[in-house]
This record gives sequence, structure tokens and C-alpha cells, in this order.
Amino acid sequence: MSTNAARHAVWTQARKIIDDVVADGRDRPTLDEHRRFESLMADLDVLDGAVSTFDRSSLYRKGPDTVSTTTLANILATRDEQHLVRYASREQRALAVGTASAGGNLAPQDFVNELWRHLETRSPVIANARIFSTQGGRDLVIPTLTSWGSAVSAAEGSAIGGVDPTFGQTILRDHKYGQIVRVSNELLADQAVGLEGFMAELFARNVDQLVGPLYAFGTGTTQPQGYAYAAGSTITGGTGVAGRFTYNNLADAFSALDSGYQAGAIWMMSPSAVGTLRKLTDDNGQPLWQAPVSTDAPPTLFGRPIAVDRHLGAVATGGTSVVVIDPSAFAVRLADGGVIVDRSPDAYFEYDQTGFRATLRTDSALLDSDAAVRFVGGTA
Repeated sequence: MSTNAARHAVWTQARKIIDDVVADGRDRPTLDEHRRFESLMADLDVLDGAVSTFDRSSLYRKGPDTVSTTTLANILATRDEQHLVRYASREQRALAVGTASAGGNLAPQDFVNELWRHLETRSPVIANARIFSTQGGRDLVIPTLTSWGSAVSAAEGSAIGGVDPTFGQTILRDHKYGQIVRVSNELLADQAVGLEGFMAELFARNVDQLVGPLYAFGTGTTQPQGYAYAAGSTITGGTGVAGRFTYNNLADAFSALDSGYQAGAIWMMSPSAVGTLRKLTDDNGQPLWQAPVSTDAPPTLFGRPIAVDRHLGAVATGGTSVVVIDPSAFAVRLADGGVIVDRSPDAYFEYDQTGFRATLRTDSALLDSDAAVRFVGGTA
């Protein structure tokens, strides 16, 4: 077993101690759990180079009655951050954390940040949805309100009745997606252009190409649930117009959206829907497309911003090309903070190559179907 694999195994055991305590509803470990955690931290010291990188004396002085689960989790997180810094410093100069001439300007966190910027640019869902960032991939249960109930009038001295509200729950699970790219060590050592920037864009593009359609149209069974798939209302276009929408279709879609969601709504449109919208005028002959007042502001329709989602359907018969949605009702779960990028110089050692691995564990769901209305092109 490689050092990295051994370290991961130890880290997983330490994480399980914390997870078990939380699952039992406790805020402190038992004496046995406390000692096992200490032993695992000692194992990490050995795997990380036999030099302790944090002050464990304070942990030894405390018993399980004074060491909280949060303390253990913070220690483990700190150890992992320190390991990443040390691991990066031992890598080839292209990603070394050190002087600028040795690649200090290309530290791993910069790489991840750039990847995330590319992903947000490509995916308006990621940029606008309600994000739940979790540690680990256990089921995330979100309570939902399925019925408001109702109040009733009551005569003086009589019992007050009414209908109770009803509650449900949405469960966000853990669906894993990823990619491995192998890069020659010569290219890493002698790169003439920003290879890390290219890799970040490549990972962002490929993750979005795979997961983006699911955020839009996923069924929610063995994959994320898409906002267009789960929209509670549908406005269907006229026949014989090749799926195009009209001013009235868009007005009907916005009106069909629950009034409580209209103030926070955005228009999600496919590229071809944007092209169609640019040509439309209202009943007074004024263009529906309202250009942004500044370069930082998005275009608007009925006073609400427009975002382009390339994963929605083209304007065509039966195609879902437009959705108006309050994105606060669309939940996206990102396990362990989102896209995780790992780099290994060992996996392809015999080929003199370094492996880059990007993984994303995610799920999504529309928490209230009334928060989204879709437009579907009419028949031919």
C-alpha cells in the first residue's frame, strides 16, 4: 500500500470516530474513542514524516469530558490542510509551494479556485442555487412544507378548529462523478503556458458537461433531480411555430409562478431561446430583451434577470427551452465542498506521468414545485 493510500485509510478511521459520535447524538467521545483518535493522530505523524505538526499535548491533558467532537473534527481538518501543503511542497516544481521561480504562484488552492470560477461561469445553476456544502456524503434530510393548512372562524366560547399544516422531507444523496487525466512529467516541468489554468478549465468543462444536464433534467432517482424536470407548471406553445414562444407565452409563465417566488425569480434560457427572445416585441412593439444598464448587470425580462443554461433544450417542438424559477428553492448538495482535485506522481510512475483526478459528489432537488414554471414548445 502506498503512503498516500495508508494515510487515507488512517484518516478515514479517524473521521469515522467523529461521525459515529455525531450519529449517536453525543457531543463528546468516550474514553476508548478518545484514545483511538490519539493513536490515529500518532499514525498520521509517522506517515507525514515522523514530525508532529500540531500540539497534541493539550489534547493529552484533556479527557473525553472536556474534548468535544468539534475539537476532534477541527484537529483532523487542520491535519489534512497541513498534509496538503507539505505534500504539494514535495511535488514537481510546476505545483510546488515555494518561490515563484519554482512554481509558488501555482499552489494547489489557486488551481481549485480557478476550476471553481470556470464551473460557475459555465453553470448558472451552481452560481444561483441554494448550496448545501457538507462534510462527507451521508443522506442530507431537508424538511419541507407540503401544505400550509388553514384557519377557520370560531364563535365566542367555541373550540377553535382549522387544518394542520403538513410536512414532508427531501433527501439529498451522494452521486459521484469524476475524471482522471495523465500528464507527462516533462510537460509539467517544461510547460511554456499555464498548464494549471488549462487543466482547471478542462475539468470544469467536463464536469459541467456531465452534471449540468442532470441539474436541468435529472429524474432524481439514481441521479440529481433537475429544476426543469421538477417544475410544477408547464406553459405550452402554439402549434405550427417550430416550438417558438410568444410574448404571451412568457407573460403566462411568469404569471403562473407562485407570487411568493416572483420577486426572487430568474429566467433560465437555452442559447437558442435567448436568440428567439432578442427578436420578440411586446404589444407596443418594444423589444422584450432589456439590455443591462451596466456591464456587471444581466439582461432582464419583466424586471427579472436572465441566465443562460446551455443544458436546457433548444427552441423546438416538445423542447423545454425556458424556465422561470426562484433559485433559492433549488437545492444543490456538494459533499466535501465541491470539486475535489487530487494529484499523484505515483499512480503512473512507470510511465513517468502524473495523474490528476477531479471528483464531484453531488445531488440536487427542487424543494417546492411551485417555485418553477417551464415553457415547452408546441407540436408541429
